[in-house]
Amino acid sequence: APDPGLMTPAVANRLRELVEAGATVVMCTRPDRSPSLQDRTAADAAVRKVAAELWPEAGAAVRPVGRGRVIRGPIGEASFASLGLARDFEATEAGGRPAEGIAWAHRAAAEGDIYFVANQRDRAREIEVSLRVAGRVPQLWDPVDGDMRYAGTWRIDAGRTKLPLRLEANGSIFVMLGQPAAGAGERTGPNWLEPRTVQTLDGPWQVAFAPGAGGPKDPVVFDRLEDWSLRSEPGVRFYSGTAEYTRTFDWPPGPDPAGRVWLDLGRVADVAEVTVNGRPCGIAWTAPWRVEITAALHPGRNELRIAVTNTWANRLIGDHALPEAQRVTWTTAPYRLDGKPLLPSGLLGPVALATTP
Repeated sequence: APDPGLMTPAVANRLRELVEAGATVVMCTRPDRSPSLQDRTAADAAVRKVAAELWPEAGAAVRPVGRGRVIRGPIGEASFASLGLARDFEATEAGGRPAEGIAWAHRAAAEGDIYFVANQRDRAREIEVSLRVAGRVPQLWDPVDGDMRYAGTWRIDAGRTKLPLRLEANGSIFVMLGQPAAGAGERTGPNWLEPRTVQTLDGPWQVAFAPGAGGPKDPVVFDRLEDWSLRSEPGVRFYSGTAEYTRTFDWPPGPDPAGRVWLDLGRVADVAEVTVNGRPCGIAWTAPWRVEITAALHPGRNELRIAVTNTWANRLIGDHALPEAQRVTWTTAPYRLDGKPLLPSGLLGPVALATTP
């Protein structure tokens, strides 16, 4: 780690200017020399001079300097409330419990303040966040597909913006606060999509594997969606690569639904590309495993193709037990495959059509 006792004269002088102008600075280590070899003796002396002017006296925790102050760190309290500095970001779950496993970052830009909020858990969660920004309308940006919408529910309370968020498993979102809020600043409405399932796409599915990658020569009929690694056929069980699921469905399934239409894939191992009527609709690689297909649909019979790709682990594991002449893949570290279980692979579902306003 960098030596905390090192500081260039330029940094030391700028630090003194900030404190004299009114800044509060927490210093955990007293700098005593410069990291640079340029004018080394003079630079070290300059750093020590500034440190002597800023560092709290022996036994003191705070030293006033100009209109500001220097505090001897580290701060042992849970927050900087004693310094008059409220938390920049807070997240709570149901019942007001602090939400653990939430990562965040805050950046101030010319357009406004941007918060990035990320769920560090492998499950969907609903939380309420409290941001140290007020007077602006929150926008919600999805980092996976770039979709933007204005928050439907939010309020300004005691100089902070508070709003509920839903984060998918390992999911994240950008909260942008730029546009000035009119009036008191409070809204009630949805903050995330709530798709309504209108049709479930059960089997059968026709699944075409690549023979060159060790898959079956002819397409396989899946009466129901299942994990490739649990199938009895060796060409499917140990398959690694891309397989295409195809089937047809009728749209609309009943009274003409309004709004956007989504294909919900349920769960995929590991990546899926969706095509409807020959039109690419997107790639699903993470929760909620959903792509919009509105523009590709037409009334009546529709053709659906889902190309699913897994990792090469299962093919390596399967080939490890075969004679070398029959192997499709090879690795320079075959010993790493000993005793390794097969990984879940394929379109695991359930697959459904859903709508949102």
